[in-house]
Amino acid sequence: MRFECLTVRGLGPFTDATLDLSQIDGRLVAITGANGAGKSTLLELLGGALYRSCPTRGPLAGLATTRDAMLEARVVSDRRYILRHVVDAVSGKGEAVVLDEDGAPLTTSAKLREFDAWAGKHMPAAEVFYAGQFAVQGARGFAGQRPGERKATLPRPLGLPRPGALAAPARQHTP
Repeated sequence: MRFECLTVRGLGPFTDATLDLSQIDGRLVAITGANGAGKSTLLELLGGALYRSCPTRGPLAGLATTRDAMLEARVVSDRRYILRHVVDAVSGKGEAVVLDEDGAPLTTSAKLREFDAWAGKHMPAAEVFYAGQFAVQGARGFAGQRPGERKATLPRPLGLPRPGALAAPARQHTP
């Protein structure tokens, strides 16, 4: 999966910002700037676009500063998608839609439940995304996880059940 562009309005310190990643050829990217400029928030919003929540900052609604806060990510996975979230800072309510690269809707409504179901089928599991090469400030990544955390994370991208789910039936057959 690759992010091509991130557009943010009214979330965290951003009134209106666009980060175009489509022209970056390298595998390693560094975001630099002054303390408090929003570097970590910007990186966390990549995950927020996929999962509607940031790992250390929580749900997008908690980051919203305007009634029309918006986060849009252009993502390439099995194909190109546009993930668009709109959040009201006053009510905390939000909507999310998935569009194809031409802007045609791929979800039938803007209900968060429908977005979550779509993301569950088309995007990597959150623990896989955050345990991979993407790392926000203070994240340990896969290599820094404790053995039990690695055991819980590893089966997900392989489509396998968690080890605990396999152990339960085995215990029933133990004399």
